[in-house]
Amino acid sequence: ALDDVEGFGPENINLPAPVEGLAYEVGVHYYSSGRSDAQATAHVTVYCQATDASPTYESGPVELMPPTEEDRDFWRVATVTSRSAGGCEVVPLVGSGGGPDIIPESAARASR
Repeated sequence: ALDDVEGFGPENINLPAPVEGLAYEVGVHYYSSGRSDAQATAHVTVYCQATDASPTYESGPVELMPPTEEDRDFWRVATVTSRSAGGCEVVPLVGSGGGPDIIPESAARASR
């Protein structure tokens, strides 16, 4: 994984040997190292094979709000399931209003 701690992206997470048939949930949480009063804009791109030139799935921009004293936003983006013939299946996660599925980070941690 490449963690962009400066906040100008992109961050990169790779699974070199995903377990076939296991659904991995992709999520993004609000992070700030000092500027906790600013919104963050997130984009997610999923590639299912290292040789893919075009993405399998893209989503965003999604605005994540600054953290409150209690919690910060967590965007549940999609589940990604590896397939035996290569590639994957991506199922977008949608919130109750039909938009992005944004929950408090504490709820995301509790459901692990």
